[in-house]
Amino acid sequence: MKKILFIQPNLDISGMSKSLVELLHVIPLNEYEVHVGLFSTIGRFIPQLPREIHIHKVDSMCDVSNGAFLLSLIKSFRLIDVFLFFIAYLHNKFTGKYYWLYHIKNKNVPYFMDGELFDMVISYNARAEKCSYYAMEKVRAKVKCFWIHQDVSYITNRFEIMNRFGRECSKIFLPCEEAKRRFDLVFPNLKDKSDVFYCIISVEKILRLANQGETFDDCFDGKRILTVGRLSDEKGQKMAIRSLKILLDKGNKVKWYFIGDGKDKDVCKQLATELGVENNVVFLGANTNPYRYMQDCDVYVQPSLSESFCMTLTEVMCFGNPIVCTNFCGVEQLKGRANGYIVDISVEALADGVEKALLAPKLDVMPKQRTPDTDKLFSLIQ
Repeated sequence: MKKILFIQPNLDISGMSKSLVELLHVIPLNEYEVHVGLFSTIGRFIPQLPREIHIHKVDSMCDVSNGAFLLSLIKSFRLIDVFLFFIAYLHNKFTGKYYWLYHIKNKNVPYFMDGELFDMVISYNARAEKCSYYAMEKVRAKVKCFWIHQDVSYITNRFEIMNRFGRECSKIFLPCEEAKRRFDLVFPNLKDKSDVFYCIISVEKILRLANQGETFDDCFDGKRILTVGRLSDEKGQKMAIRSLKILLDKGNKVKWYFIGDGKDKDVCKQLATELGVENNVVFLGANTNPYRYMQDCDVYVQPSLSESFCMTLTEVMCFGNPIVCTNFCGVEQLKGRANGYIVDISVEALADGVEKALLAPKLDVMPKQRTPDTDKLFSLIQ
């Protein structure tokens, strides 16, 4: 039986974690022994994994604070390592690159599962340097792959791991054609390594969960706008709140609902208060089943500033709601939808798109299940 290992930071709520869970559900586990190595085994998607999956806590020093690590070296009288760590620390501070810092920290960390040989290891979040470092340096495997879920045109100056290890990879997977095109422009020397592997969603599962989940319960009689995603800069919630101010000033009777948690939650609440729209903004928190909300909202908005491929956009397209989406990398999936609106990344353009969507009809849609690209994965280890 072939053995595959996925390395991932965690399986808490995110589009990346969700896409990994869906991928694991389509791998024939009677033919492949699948392991998942996590830097943190706390995650709300872990219960959704098939029970045959082997879950491991990765033994790594990457997340140990620099101060704590330095103190441990001093207490152990490892003075040469103190000097090397200091050099690596300065290199990281001035360049933003992590390789040498991780290398020094993990010098004495053993290979994964005591050096057991895998047929394939996949750094499922290649942008997370610690995942890619660990997959390449601490796992013995015949085939090594990267999976990139970000638009690399925004992060090239810090993508040291790709420059260091890209040629050693058998394949570098990206989630859509536009993401691959941008990757090939940034890393032309790796063009022969890159390939598209579309994120997997289960249409049947989404429609089933939409009939089971909770939905709006505030008796609001206006139009409900919904956004699902981590509350952080790149997801565009602050731009959405500013657009809401424009919509309300124009007399639109709307409320904007946000599903998700994140570091910008308090910032978004404060912004809503400063703009005087706090009574028209609702933060619903994280939810592993947002599909009833998606089904019942009047307009769905994805205001992201940067995406490679947006899982929530793919999911909401299973329903007929009008959709507004900023013009990020993976927006190609929305093109051609009669009530889909792709707008520039600005407050005014977003407000204008939402205003049009508020007048658009809901469609009768029959979503089709995309055939998973798993042959691209399995062919590497046949």
